[in-house]
Amino acid sequence: MDKFTVAKKTLVENGWEAAEEKVLVLTLVDKPGSLAFIASKLAEMGINIRHAYAGAADTGKIKMYLGVSDLTQARKALR
Repeated sequence: MDKFTVAKKTLVENGWEAAEEKVLVLTLVDKPGSLAFIASKLAEMGINIRHAYAGAADTGKIKMYLGVSDLTQARKALR
C-alpha cells in the first residue's frame, strides 16, 4: 500500500474525512500583499480560493498551495 492510501485509511478510521484534490502551487515573494495580489487576480476571473496552505521555499520566498474552484482558469489567470 502506498503512503497516500495508508494515510487516507488512517484518517477515515479515526473519523476524519479524506479527499484527494489537485491544487495550484505557487512560489511567492515573502512580503506583505503577495497573496492579496494573487487573490485579486483570481477574483477578477470569478475563481474562489477554497483553502490555502503555506510552506517553506527558498530564502525570501514562500510556497502557496491553493485549492481553487477552477484550476484550469486559475492557471490562465496567473500567466
